Amino acid sequence: MRQKPAIFFLTALTVIGFSWGFFELSQANKAAALVETDASRAFYELMNAADELTVLTAKAAVAADGDNRADLYAEISRKAYVAQENLSMLPVYNNTLSKTEHFLNQIGDYSASLVPKAARSERADAEEAKAIRSLNKNVTDIASSLHDLEERDHNAFSYKAIQTASKSIRKSDYANAGSAAASLSDISDAVAKSPSLIYDGPYSDHLENKGQIRLDGEKINWKTALKTAEKLFGKSYHYSAYGKSSEAAGIAVCTVALRKSENDEPFAYLDLTANGGHPAQYTAASEDGPAVFSEKQALAAAEDFLKKAGYEGLKAGYHITSGSKITMNFTSMIGETIVYPDMIKVSVDLNSGAVTGLDAKNYLEFHKERVLPSLTLTEEAAAEHLPDGVTPVAVHTAVIPKADQSEVFCYEFRFRENDTDYLIYINAETGKEEDVLVIIDGKNGTFTM
Repeated sequence: MRQKPAIFFLTALTVIGFSWGFFELSQANKAAALVETDASRAFYELMNAADELTVLTAKAAVAADGDNRADLYAEISRKAYVAQENLSMLPVYNNTLSKTEHFLNQIGDYSASLVPKAARSERADAEEAKAIRSLNKNVTDIASSLHDLEERDHNAFSYKAIQTASKSIRKSDYANAGSAAASLSDISDAVAKSPSLIYDGPYSDHLENKGQIRLDGEKINWKTALKTAEKLFGKSYHYSAYGKSSEAAGIAVCTVALRKSENDEPFAYLDLTANGGHPAQYTAASEDGPAVFSEKQALAAAEDFLKKAGYEGLKAGYHITSGSKITMNFTSMIGETIVYPDMIKVSVDLNSGAVTGLDAKNYLEFHKERVLPSLTLTEEAAAEHLPDGVTPVAVHTAVIPKADQSEVFCYEFRFRENDTDYLIYINAETGKEEDVLVIIDGKNGTFTM
């Protein structure tokens, strides 16, 4: 008789154990299904955007009417950003994916820069026509590769495939990382060979082939990651762990998904560095609708967001507006000297006033304590190295990056010559001309190329 309570107790423990195990399995299956659904949706939206870009760029290559070209360029820009946004949501963590993201961003920026010119009914010159035909070829190849992947492997983004890819990428074994990782890597290799088109400010996409980003600070856990997300965006959203990337991605991050409620699909993703918990990247869906917020209000929203994210001492620079989204560059300052390597991009939705994008990877990689060298040359002495007859309209000191990852302390002279605006960088120590950039002031922002 004494054995009955013990037997009952053991039976109860067994039932509880099985129930708990079943519950855990159920939750794991639910999480896996959610990851698969998110990845598949992002992939098909990326593929649809690539298809539309193929058609739009083909039309733009032959369109002659200014208004028609302006509409096409605006739509190309919008679709390129949609493609970039969905590409960033794919659970393929490797450094080659960033090249395709950068390429799509270039398409968006370049197309937006052509809208004012087309709206003024200026004819497309040979260089513009060549660039559009090149874009059409590249996006056609991207769309074709995505369709090949879809036909070849319907389970490319199954949870098992994602896990396999993650393990292989962590070991730098890309050959066995699955069809999705292999196809996306091939796309990146192809677009990496494309010429640079345009960017939205001096050195905003410098040193594209960067190495690993090594950050100090303790490793964060998911509790810390979720608290950081809540600090940035408030308590009105639901935050959940979405995944971790290895250092094969260039920077190890923990990704947090944001939902309007627990049962909704994620509308945004926040990457926090695994070391230190610094916000590295944020991507959110924009709302459709007219721009009702001003650039001044967007700037205030971006500055407030950067302060919450722990990035201070930055100054706003160039910007680009596409549809109802404005993207602004922020750079570090040492006194009055602009430090271009330390750059952060912030996007704000002018319809809702909400921050919809952050890219702080350049800042995280290059920011450091700097001691500027003494000015060997005065401003007047440096100006003597400008082309004959040039009168500068603005002068700043600046730290600029070089292709070998070194930095140069320069005078940045802005001047106008033959109806074209330029930035020319003169080494403040040697007087050597380090770089020349062309400035394009347009309706959608200021660009350099």
